[in-house]
Amino acid sequence: MTVKPNYKVSTTETGATIAIDLPGVKKEDIKLTSERDSLKISATRNQEIPEDWQLINQSAKPENYELELDLHSDLNSADSIASFENAVLILKVSKHEEAKPREISILN
Repeated sequence: MTVKPNYKVSTTETGATIAIDLPGVKKEDIKLTSERDSLKISATRNQEIPEDWQLINQSAKPENYELELDLHSDLNSADSIASFENAVLILKVSKHEEAKPREISILN
């Protein structure tokens, strides 16, 4: 079964941070690709059940996560940093230099 993971986007003047919940996923089971103004995340949760456990229901089936995000044209997907901790993938995407706010000097 493929599931769209929960995610949250926050923006600043210099870029955006995207937090994606991937419960039960290992870092090595995440695939993250960017193409133009799009980010695609796919991950597999492989739940290995210990031999001494007895399942109550069938909720422990492996799941695939897929998420495709269209980025605003101000964001530079090539300038992204990803980290994964506590089942949350954090993507930090910077704005293109020309899209960042800058101070304009006033001539006399």
